[in-house]
Amino acid sequence: MTFPDWGEESDSFRSLAQMECRGKINFYSLMPRALYIEFLNGFDLYISAARSDSSPSSLLDAMGTGMVPIVSDIPGVKDWVNNDNALLFNPQKKGSLSEAVWKVLNNEIKIEEMLRRNNELVDKKGRFTANVARTIEIMQEMIRARQ
Repeated sequence: MTFPDWGEESDSFRSLAQMECRGKINFYSLMPRALYIEFLNGFDLYISAARSDSSPSSLLDAMGTGMVPIVSDIPGVKDWVNNDNALLFNPQKKGSLSEAVWKVLNNEIKIEEMLRRNNELVDKKGRFTANVARTIEIMQEMIRARQ
């Protein structure tokens, strides 16, 4: 497993993870976006056990690079995932995350279909350059309306 190595609790998390997992955990530092996207291509699963999330950019990156999303069933991800394109779990329910992971490992889901849906969704709604272009169009329309 690989985790980001930054944030408020990163030191205590790193210590706990290394102690519990006996060296089977890797950490990565911040990196330029192009390198980060290339880095993501080396993984199959994206797991987020967040209890809240307002803008899940790492989820979109994972979906766009072909990772199977396994995420907390929280409001912040509902614009992007549902039971058709991700595995949702209850972060309050013990064993819920491991059940979701086992579904993937035991081939109980149609991964290819899930990845196709995610790629289409990210292409349609989540590509940064397309969103910036649309934002510019909206701003230009507003300016023209005021003239």
